[in-house]
Amino acid sequence: MFEKVARIFIATCVALTLFFLCFIFYRYLFQGSDEPMFGVYLLITFLGLGFLMAWFMRYQPYFLYPQLTAMLLISIAVLIRNLIAHSTYTEQPEAYHEWLSKKERFVLPFQVGKYGHILLKAQVNDTSGLFLFDTGASLSTLHEGIPGDGEFQNEFTLTDAQGLQESKKLRVMDHFQFGYVKVQHMVFWPVDSNAWKQGGAFVGQRQIVGIIGNNFIPNYVWDFDMRNQQVSLAKSIDALDTIHNHTSLPLAPMEGNWKIPVSINGEKKNFLLDFGYITSIRLKDTLLKDDDTKHGMMLSTPKSAFSHTLNEENRSDTLSYTIAKSVWLGDQEFTNVLCFEKDFFDLIGLQFIWAFDRVILNYPDQQIHLIKHQDRPEVLDMKTLNYKLTQHIQMLQHGFFEMTLNHYAAVNTKRITEDQDTLDARYLFYGKSKHWGQNRWDVDSITSMDSVQLPNGVIKQAPVTIDLTNGYFTDP
Repeated sequence: MFEKVARIFIATCVALTLFFLCFIFYRYLFQGSDEPMFGVYLLITFLGLGFLMAWFMRYQPYFLYPQLTAMLLISIAVLIRNLIAHSTYTEQPEAYHEWLSKKERFVLPFQVGKYGHILLKAQVNDTSGLFLFDTGASLSTLHEGIPGDGEFQNEFTLTDAQGLQESKKLRVMDHFQFGYVKVQHMVFWPVDSNAWKQGGAFVGQRQIVGIIGNNFIPNYVWDFDMRNQQVSLAKSIDALDTIHNHTSLPLAPMEGNWKIPVSINGEKKNFLLDFGYITSIRLKDTLLKDDDTKHGMMLSTPKSAFSHTLNEENRSDTLSYTIAKSVWLGDQEFTNVLCFEKDFFDLIGLQFIWAFDRVILNYPDQQIHLIKHQDRPEVLDMKTLNYKLTQHIQMLQHGFFEMTLNHYAAVNTKRITEDQDTLDARYLFYGKSKHWGQNRWDVDSITSMDSVQLPNGVIKQAPVTIDLTNGYFTDP
């Protein structure tokens, strides 16, 4: 009798030891998470050990009852606990970042949205799509139609750039992947599907499924090549190419967002850096005005994260504005900058980002590096820059942009004559013209829809196309 009891006790100890070794392994595998699969794996372990012990002890099956009962009860208890914890969270779980590349950085293309936003292709669980890169978003967001793997017990309130607020329960996704970075248990704000309808922030942009915000962005160094539409992601600034002829500014944390110093009309202020804001500057207060400062009121229909919550009659608003004579971003000066006043935040928007050829967000060292093209003037007129940015976005989306002038557009370049001589040339395009190419700086050809004056003074009526061959225009 004593021998049987001893054998049962030893067998139970061995079985439970193996079971708890598996328990510890699975806990390490899931990084301390509350995944329901954790309990499922324990049940599988219970069945496996049960069949294994049954095979070894097939002549005395009653020895199995104590240890199998203990393992079954533990597995069921863990599964129930994790199912409950999976569905509701009382606090934000710790996201686990995994760098999948063998290199210190990787490069991916980005797309440009209809308003100039930077769009990145990423995947959340089994859903792939474009995510808007937004340094002004404290949290990442996701279309509410994409199911989560859990949600918070309590509602969370967000405030957008217009001061509009909305409260929802945050969702936890099993995994999010951008390029060679994979994140487990990342938190997302579920965006109302009305944001993709009339009056919403994403109307006409069905390809966008969400926003990448500041619960992901500040973990890395982002190097945006604005001209070639590429972004490099790295863990440190040392992994990037050498930076030449740049201006650097401090990038400081501010309540879930990041701020940079800006000088506006000689007054230094800290502005929230917002890649999601499509215009220039918003001000909490107002600029000191003198006789030379332009200011006034305009009717605007701004779109922000929660603009879809407004009634039709409330979507348009009369905004106070000022034209700042001088805005300094590091050593780069901008003139004629449109500033909306008496707003909810001091923020600087995406139009300034497009003024540079390369923008590096160095979050680990809390710096932003701005690199402009060597041919850019020392002072940039924002009105002209905005006009060119609109042309650039049109060309990226359609392959061309249209220009209509009351006078003419002069194009100074080189031309190749019929005798293959290369000469200086000046073409005058009157009225409406189409400019074709890959981007605003690389024009392949120009088609006149009215008339064009050739370098020899001859005027040709539309349609006339001037082609760019080997870097030179050739006569039509």
